[in-house]
Amino acid sequence: MMPENAVQSAKDTILKVEDLRIEFRIGRKWYAATRNVDFELKADETLALVGESGCGKSITCRAILGLVDEPGSRTRGSINFKGQELVGLPDRKFQHIRGKDLAMIFQEPMTALNPVMRVGEQISEAITSHMQVSGAEARRRTLELMESVRIPAPEQRYRDYPHQFSGGMRQRVVIAMALACQPSVLLADEPTTALDVTIQAQVLSELRELRERNQMSVIFITHSMGVVAAVADRVAVMYAGEVVEVAEVETVFKEPRHPYTQALLASIPSVESDKEDLQVIPGQVPSIVDFPEACRFAERCPHVMPRCRQEAPPRFQVGSTEVRCWLYESENGETGQ
Repeated sequence: MMPENAVQSAKDTILKVEDLRIEFRIGRKWYAATRNVDFELKADETLALVGESGCGKSITCRAILGLVDEPGSRTRGSINFKGQELVGLPDRKFQHIRGKDLAMIFQEPMTALNPVMRVGEQISEAITSHMQVSGAEARRRTLELMESVRIPAPEQRYRDYPHQFSGGMRQRVVIAMALACQPSVLLADEPTTALDVTIQAQVLSELRELRERNQMSVIFITHSMGVVAAVADRVAVMYAGEVVEVAEVETVFKEPRHPYTQALLASIPSVESDKEDLQVIPGQVPSIVDFPEACRFAERCPHVMPRCRQEAPPRFQVGSTEVRCWLYESENGETGQ
């Protein structure tokens, strides 16, 4: 019989991604944009997916939503949502999940909104596409959603078009659409990138409140460690299409394990630092056609060893941190490939 705490732990996992590999065909060859992507999302938590632009954060979330498998691309591995395997799920079945149980806030609201459709109607459509409600009930819920994301005068703004909203207000419309069916998991793809600093802080604060109020789990994509500190419970660090470290947010900032995570934190400017103090990560992220089979960070790593260029490291458990780096081979046993 399983211990009670083990049963509770199993119940807490709402989404589990294992060995996710997303490949694209370029010419006659297939190239892995991601590999070794492993992480879990617990109930009522925010997991930050962090890394440089092009590291695979957005494509990973698109795979969770079933938006990758098209001609010239394919997905391998496992994405388990509440006990249901999503990899290979037919799109007609995915349509019942996407938008209802799994919803996404896209990075640029103007591309996520229909420019010739009133914003209220777009939010209402997100409701009626998954719920059997009347037009009047959909409108009522839409007005409640607009108020909940702090869009002023929702009755008047219901009939406005996207171009009549500021960037911050457009992002609130997109958030309202994502929350329309009260999803279990919300994926937020850098939702504050296009906003000024003041509006960014407001939107982040509102997302935290909405998560707690709706008891959602959130995957928050960002390249900013400042945003990570503000929103995350746990962090999955990605580099060149791989998850290289997963840990509690406090642990990542106090005891970063992977050399890439250490370099990422060292490159953050502080109030006291001047231009000479700023550290950069030498070299460049390899392109998808040049990804090595061994450690993808080896050519930029200050601790590189011969083995790093010969073999990809498995996951090692170091305290509460999971890390893919040969430096930790002697500290603990591996948790899996």
